[in-house]
Amino acid sequence: MNSTIDMMQEALKYADIDEYGFGKVIPLKPKSKEPITDPELGLINGEYSAINDKEKIIACWSKYPDANIGLVLNSSDIVVVDADNEEAIQELEALGIPEDTQIVQTSRGRHYYFQRPKNLPQRTYVKVGKSRSIDIKANGYVLVPPSIHPDGTQYEWVEVSFLGGPEYYMLPEAPAWIWDLIDAQGGKAANSEIDELMKQYPEQTPREVLRKKYSHISIDEINLNVNPWKDRSVGSYATAKALAEQGITDIQDIATVVYHTPWHQDRLKNPDPERRKFKDEYAAWRDALDCANDAIKKTRQNGEQRITVIGFKDSVSSKGDENMSIQATEPVSEEEVEVTTEAQEAQESASDKFPEETYTGIIADIAEAFAERTEAPKEFYYMAGLTILGDLITGRITIESLLDIQPRLYTVLLGPSADARKSWAIESMVEFFRETLESHREIGVELNIQNGLGSIEGMAKECLQPKDGKLNPCLLLLDEFRLLVDKTRYSGSALLPVICSLFHKNEYDNSTKGHSIHLKDAHLSMLGACTIDTYENIWEPAFMDIGLPNRLWLVAGRSNRRIALPPEIPEDIKKPLQERLADIIAQVYERSGGGLQGILDAKGNIIPVSDPTLNPIKLKLTDEASNMWDEHYQNMPRSIHTKRLDAYAMRFMILLSVSEGNLETVKKHIVEKAIKLIEHQKVLRMQYDPIDADNKIARMEQNIRRHLGLFGQLTERELKQKVNANRNGLWAFQAAIKNLIDAGEINNKTRGRSQIYWLVEPDFD
Repeated sequence: MNSTIDMMQEALKYADIDEYGFGKVIPLKPKSKEPITDPELGLINGEYSAINDKEKIIACWSKYPDANIGLVLNSSDIVVVDADNEEAIQELEALGIPEDTQIVQTSRGRHYYFQRPKNLPQRTYVKVGKSRSIDIKANGYVLVPPSIHPDGTQYEWVEVSFLGGPEYYMLPEAPAWIWDLIDAQGGKAANSEIDELMKQYPEQTPREVLRKKYSHISIDEINLNVNPWKDRSVGSYATAKALAEQGITDIQDIATVVYHTPWHQDRLKNPDPERRKFKDEYAAWRDALDCANDAIKKTRQNGEQRITVIGFKDSVSSKGDENMSIQATEPVSEEEVEVTTEAQEAQESASDKFPEETYTGIIADIAEAFAERTEAPKEFYYMAGLTILGDLITGRITIESLLDIQPRLYTVLLGPSADARKSWAIESMVEFFRETLESHREIGVELNIQNGLGSIEGMAKECLQPKDGKLNPCLLLLDEFRLLVDKTRYSGSALLPVICSLFHKNEYDNSTKGHSIHLKDAHLSMLGACTIDTYENIWEPAFMDIGLPNRLWLVAGRSNRRIALPPEIPEDIKKPLQERLADIIAQVYERSGGGLQGILDAKGNIIPVSDPTLNPIKLKLTDEASNMWDEHYQNMPRSIHTKRLDAYAMRFMILLSVSEGNLETVKKHIVEKAIKLIEHQKVLRMQYDPIDADNKIARMEQNIRRHLGLFGQLTERELKQKVNANRNGLWAFQAAIKNLIDAGEINNKTRGRSQIYWLVEPDFD
């Protein structure tokens, strides 16, 4: 905290503002958004501990001088529009920001303060707008300047400030586009109507209340298939999923019903702190929204959603990726009209569309030649080709850096069953490379392919070790990625640790009672075909704890063409492509200092020869390219979905440069393409994440804070037991612990064999 800032005086200034009910503040923990709990000061339950009495403010900030300041919105006539990133800021600026708007610079974006329209419910609408990064906040509280965000960023007023004096107390009226953003999400009509129905029929079940709004939908009796009181969080999600499967597609309608269920309310209002999970209504509402969002996404992916409309024509709005609404229009004949998920699939295909601007070089041209004549999408051929190329040149080319950057990929082609022609794309590209190398045997290079999975000992002996003293990269082909998932589920399998370890290094050394595996100079690449259902299975703790999901490179595609008899690629097209590919591979081998991989005998067989010491080609980033990558790297968000994307970006810088035939430098346009690829990858990881990993980590962080606050110092074992780490996933526990330590919220030390954790106390000096 800046020692020149007196937080008590800042809090008193906010309390002095009478306009718009602006005066209530909440003492928050230093560098945190979490309210301070101190019964002696009357600080008990979040925003209900809000104060505007000057004596109480002085008492609170005297005891906690570095406490952050939260400004209560519930009792005010203020609405805050929260733009969470630069894209959201640009979206709002395009809509038009009124003059004299009070603006706060936050950790990642900006807060815009307006007068709350009288007919705007005091509720928070999340993830609205095209950017899906805008929240409209009319309840709860917000962090205000000069508070410090957990990441160390200090909030600041931009241009004008309430604290400047009475002349700045005027707020502009909320612009009309606030309603547009809410309406596009289905929030305005849905919330006002459902809220009124809840008040009118307080004794009725969620199904009965919802039927009064959706009277034109046949809603069956809801069966949760779980005991919601055994695990109340499961009960909340089960409620949301049951409603989504019955055809309700409005996220806020589902969230409202979830919020009012007795098991969800019990997590908010239970007098036992151990049973009370939400710190305030805002947290309970956000959790209900998360449940609704997850349920709608899961239902769409599984194709379970079937909306039956009786007596009306229906229209489905596709303004938002996750917020579709049903609108009844004029009556039709008494027949059932079923709305399938085709519109949803078209919409989702746009959100995960492969970035066309990243295609480049010989691999893109080969992919185009296949995609024009077959059903498999171009991106499958392209990424399969880059994976095979990376396997052939790994160890022979890198980027000039202290890092050992190798162009090896763990690529997974993702799609529904056989519809996407995943295996076809893999087989076609493997055969093209084989044929190219066979017809250019003077290069002396062969593909070393492991088809499917045997024992790890067999793989280590046959394909993961240098051959005849030479580098011998291995390409693991998995026509059914499910084989890896099923095989590595067994606790005794050493396959998963080996595969995960070899992603970032070339050695593995481990001896146990059942296994003795010693690998050196092992270069492993992987190319597999996977269904969405199988991919969801790797988000189980067994795979998350070891970090398999963030080592995989996802390629999502759909087959939109039907070709009964795919034609062969004409020789006048195929031969020039093979010549270009062979020339690039030969150049890499010749210039890497090791020469050719072998020589031909009289019968045309490859005779391996011992390489002299390899001298890998080192690509140098141009100044423009280096500056662009550094800027992007510095601003990359930290998330479970962005982990190892920086490593992949640098691997693609090598592969895309080689595909263009450039063995000297990495240019700016190549870095642009690599950045586009990892940004797209983040979208895919989030879209196909079945457990909402980021929010799961956030919930784990909150759970850790709460238990350390209740029990003081805990050993790692005790803390894991209290937060159910084994059930929720050790990966989530470990990520949450790291985040909290990095943010300075908890501390740890070693005592004997144990790690001890405790909350960091406020600094009173």
